[in-house]
Amino acid sequence: MIGTATLERMVWRHEYGQASSSALEAGFNAERSYIDDAFAAVQNRLDIVRQHDAGLLGKFDDCRNAFGQALDGGQWRTCLHQMRKTARHLSAVRDLLAAHEAIAAVEADAAILRRVVPDVGPYRLTSVETATALVAAARECMNEHAYLKARSIGDFAAAYIKPLLVRTAPSPDTLRSFTDRIERLTEICNEVAPVAVATAELIPGPLQHAMRDGWVDLSLRLLGELERQAASRAQLASALFDLSQVEPKLIARDMKRLSGQRSFEAAARYVRRRTIESVANSSKSLNIEIESLIGAWNGKSDTV
Repeated sequence: MIGTATLERMVWRHEYGQASSSALEAGFNAERSYIDDAFAAVQNRLDIVRQHDAGLLGKFDDCRNAFGQALDGGQWRTCLHQMRKTARHLSAVRDLLAAHEAIAAVEADAAILRRVVPDVGPYRLTSVETATALVAAARECMNEHAYLKARSIGDFAAAYIKPLLVRTAPSPDTLRSFTDRIERLTEICNEVAPVAVATAELIPGPLQHAMRDGWVDLSLRLLGELERQAASRAQLASALFDLSQVEPKLIARDMKRLSGQRSFEAAARYVRRRTIESVANSSKSLNIEIESLIGAWNGKSDTV
């Protein structure tokens, strides 16, 4: 393989009488042989190409035939142009096949991930959602014939998922710490169940089973996600309790606005702000008395 840049320089030199036709013919023939060999290497997978892009092989054949005709006729500029187009279509074929393989592999890994991940009720698991979204994005790029981008997303998804699917025997310390965290998580889920129905009884068994089966990294990742989400629900539950102690009627009145918050954290902040406002409104007289005391104290000095 000589390369397009070298052949382009040879065409320029030939046009200025500094390169022979035989040298150009030899160079283009070498490039055509490389293209033919590269295409022959993917002959047994052309059905995959037709499945995703029925017209791509036709474009490749048309350009390769035009390349051969220009080469046989000694039309070096046309030959260079058609060679570039042929190489571009060949690259698209190879990118398509590589993307197909990458997506097929990551879909298999994502299927394992979904099978291992337990049912955790209303909780959203970022690890699973991210893997699913990456696979969908790669598929969308394939549909748009953006094969290089699809392959890149597929490779990234594989790098994201594969570490989670490594199976190792958990150490006794890891199992002990994991069990303690599961117990704390279960307590929090039971406490916040009235705020967000949390099927806490489903959490310990499947997660512990996955840990004992050797899915150590995956189990720890999922447990960490559940702990963060349970903590946000606990914040909301605590804020609602505080508000109920100050002004119970505000809870029913603000429920519509509460449901419009973006997250449990945002809802907790909203409830705490309403609690502070309620406390401030109900203690105006106390504020006046405190201000009068401060005014009196400012006129006096400390005595020993």
